[in-house]
Amino acid sequence: MEGLREAVEGYNVQPNMIGIACGLGFGLVAGYKVYNRYKWTEVGVLKTIYIHPLKSGRGLDVEVANCGIRGPEWDGNLDREFVLYRPLSPPLIYDIRIRSKRLVLVSLQREDERRWRLSGKDGSTLEFESPDESRSNEDVSVKLWDVMVEGFDCGDEVAAWLTSFIGEDVRLMKHRSGLVTNRIPRPKYTNLYPSTVDERCIPAFADVSPYMLINENSFNELNTRLPIPVPMRTFRPNFVVSGKNLDPWVEDEWTGQIRIGEVVFNYNKPCTRCNILKINTETGEIYPDNEPLKTLKTYRQIDRKYGDVRRVVGDSPILGIHYAVADPGTLRVGDRVWVRRTGPVNHLDHYSLLSVKARI
Repeated sequence: MEGLREAVEGYNVQPNMIGIACGLGFGLVAGYKVYNRYKWTEVGVLKTIYIHPLKSGRGLDVEVANCGIRGPEWDGNLDREFVLYRPLSPPLIYDIRIRSKRLVLVSLQREDERRWRLSGKDGSTLEFESPDESRSNEDVSVKLWDVMVEGFDCGDEVAAWLTSFIGEDVRLMKHRSGLVTNRIPRPKYTNLYPSTVDERCIPAFADVSPYMLINENSFNELNTRLPIPVPMRTFRPNFVVSGKNLDPWVEDEWTGQIRIGEVVFNYNKPCTRCNILKINTETGEIYPDNEPLKTLKTYRQIDRKYGDVRRVVGDSPILGIHYAVADPGTLRVGDRVWVRRTGPVNHLDHYSLLSVKARI
């Protein structure tokens, strides 16, 4: 120690300078970690864009999408802009999980500014005009799980065509034009993930969020476990991201922001899967042995240690990530995909927020 003291004194270095140097070193290390967390990292490319104008109906495979706060749109077709409901008192959303599955065989697409076309996989079609939003008698308010959604009924002719095709008494509702909505974010998810599911997480008639993304290699990995592989349409994503170096399930940690081309999205929550996965979208029948949901449940459920989360989502497995748009814009198939602020999902978000409030 005496020799060290003499050496320090010989170089005229004060002990407090050593402390400053150590502090600077630690600061540089911390700064580097912060830089790495907030820099954009390229992860792959956008391989496919799906838009589903009719909720639970057949989606459109498109090359370009305009991304706004309610969801992706192409050529006037907004994702989940239309939904079926049962004309009861009060009206109920048509739940394909417990009703006829033939809705997956119906597609809907805009023909021009005022006209739309319904198409069944059997070749039947019907063209109809958008409902007159100035007529208050066409207003409809329907409960969608734990929120109320509003729109305009599309008329008796449309209802008759859909009722005949599906085999149950149903009607079609269109979301109001523009961005105005009285819908609120899903309370069950704002309670679980208050830091990420907020007022920006309000789609048209989608269940949870305006956007849902899947990593193609996660989908491929699941298919290697299935007795019979299933198509991507089974999972109804908006965006499919691919990349030769993209590990399966790495998207679980894309919990900050994702950028596709120049469009930026904020993370909302993991996509928990329900019984709709058991429906073969090509035939409208149930897959044998409840696949692919059965296999997905064997290794993709939320850990039981998150008891409050499990009480809300049950044994629903995870495949895909929900997002809301932060910086709107247009994206295209082939655009590069970037992520930043990655890390594990915070399933204790509601606890951490409560503890912060308690400290305040």
